[in-house]
Order: sequence, then C-alpha cells, then structure tokens
Amino acid sequence: MKAQKLTNEDSRRWKQVGKLAALGILLSYVEAFVPIPIPGVKLGLANIAVLLALAQHDTAGALCVAFIKVLASGLLFGSPLTIAYSACGTLLSLVGMAPLSRLRTMRLWMVSIVGALLHEAGQLMVASHLLGTSVVWYLAPVLAIAGCTCGLACGLLAQQFERAIQDTRDANSNENEPVSLVFDPDPPPTGIIVALVALLVYTVILLRISDVRIACGCVAFALVVCFVSPVTPHDLWRGIKPLTPLLVCTIVLQLALSPQTALHESALACTRLIGVSIAATAFMSIVPTDDLTCTVGWALSPLAHLGIDTRGFLVAFDVAVQTVPRLISNVEAHPHRLRDLPGVVIDSFARL
Repeated sequence: MKAQKLTNEDSRRWKQVGKLAALGILLSYVEAFVPIPIPGVKLGLANIAVLLALAQHDTAGALCVAFIKVLASGLLFGSPLTIAYSACGTLLSLVGMAPLSRLRTMRLWMVSIVGALLHEAGQLMVASHLLGTSVVWYLAPVLAIAGCTCGLACGLLAQQFERAIQDTRDANSNENEPVSLVFDPDPPPTGIIVALVALLVYTVILLRISDVRIACGCVAFALVVCFVSPVTPHDLWRGIKPLTPLLVCTIVLQLALSPQTALHESALACTRLIGVSIAATAFMSIVPTDDLTCTVGWALSPLAHLGIDTRGFLVAFDVAVQTVPRLISNVEAHPHRLRDLPGVVIDSFARL
C-alpha cells in the first residue's frame, strides 16, 4: 500500500472539515428525537454543518461536509435508500447556497432558507421517481412553507454556532502533524461487490415494473434474502421509515385526484418502496462498518488514479467517523440538555 502525507496546513484544514461533518452527523442523530407534526418534514439541523463549512472554509469543504454527512448518516443510522433520498436534496441545496454565501449582503439565515427550499425540491424529485408518480409535487406548497420556517431556524442557529465555536476553538498541536493516509486501500471482499451490483440491478428492475403482481414477487424475493441475513424487523422499519410520510400523503392525494386508478398506483408505489427498502437493508447487513474509511477510499481510488486528490476527503471522513461516537456519547450523557441544543453541541466540540 502506498501511504502519502498532507502538509501541516492542509492536515489542519481537513481535520476541521471532518469535525464539521461529525457535527452534521450528530445533528442528524439528534433530529430524530425532535417530533414534527407535518408528514415528510424535517428540521434539517444537519444543514447547519454545511452552512458553517461555507462560512469558515470554501465550497470544496462544504461539499465534503455534505457528502460525508449524507454517506455516514445513511450508513450509521439509515440505509442506502436514505442516502439516495438525502443526497439529491443536499446536492441541489449546496448548488444554490454556495454562490449566495459569497455575497456580502447575504446572511447565513438567508442562505439557509434558500438551501432548505432546494433541499425539499430535491427530495420531491427522488420521491416522485421512486414512487413512480408526480402526485407528490402537490405537497410542494406545504413543504415550501415548512422549508422557509425550518431554514430560518437552522440559519439563526448556524450563526450562533459560528460565533461560539470560534470562541472555543483551540489550536490543538495534533492538528498540525502530517497525516499518514492509505492511498491505495485493498478492495472489499468479492461478496460485497457482487451484493452491491445485485442491489443496483434489483432496484432498476423494480422501479421499471408496472405490474403489481410481479413487483410483489420481487418483494417476496427480497424478504427471503432478509431471512437468510442478520436483519431484524427494527432494521427493516428503519429503512422504510424515511419515505413513509410522503408515501401516505401520496396515497391520499391519488385517492382524491384519480380514484379510478388510485388503487393500482398506490399498490405499485407501496410495493416499490417496500421492495427497495428491504433490499437495501439486506445489503447493509452484510457490509462491515468498522473500517468505512478504507472501503470509501477503495471506492474513490479511480478518481485518485485520474489525478483527483482524494486524500483530504478521506482524512475528513476518517475524523468524522472517529469523532461521532464521542459526540453522541456526550449528548446521551446529558439528555436533559437537549433543550439547549447549541450548548450541547458547543460543549461537545470543546471536548474534541
């Protein structure tokens, strides 16, 4: 294996980016404990980390934070389906926020509102494709209002975090040390590669099927795979849960707008969602998560061979994955302090 080192300055920068990514993952975890009465609406607290990266670093750093946040949150707390669902919204959001953040007249809360609206649009795009219907776009007005409200709240929190983190950040000597990084990691076992290809093929086939009976057969096949894998009912529910509110709303809208075809379309949408979720959960059950950095490094190795430097991203990813358990432990040790979320996060960062 070929090990390379980053300079002191780059090392410190990418470690800081990794800590911001860990913040995004922590906020994704905390957000699960905040109930929202509107189906399909989330606070988007993890976007605070992306806003901070835009304010403190650059677009590359923010893209790194966003990608790590989506990937690690999906692997640790969700499934490949949640990764796909979040990735489109996050990418579209960042495309809109990055240029706005460079304008002197724009404040973080303004940038955050734009990002929240684009994030909702991106997720509706994925949901409409996954469910096979454009009815979900009727939810856009409600989600737009919710996005403006949540975006404003996250932007104000981001401004508070930025001031507090700047006050508590200390120059740790370890951050100035060059980082040794495995640049050409070993590929994962052949079984994982075969399983990933099978998941992709299964998903494409299921999304193109228009016959409910054939789709149900695909779901039954996925369930059989789950029975021979270490998958629990809780794991299955965790994979299906993210899109369930939108699915319920879609069924209601279909019944109201086109009752003559609502039964078939609703059954097909449910079958697609459940089938893809079950297959993705089964895949995650065989993927080891104890060495995510090497696995991600192997996946990015073609980019490195093309001359695209991925060392900084891998350093940030490794720092984020290693930091998240400590951040979550600190939050769980003080559950009563969840009412003071900024205080919890700032205290967690001070401990790093």
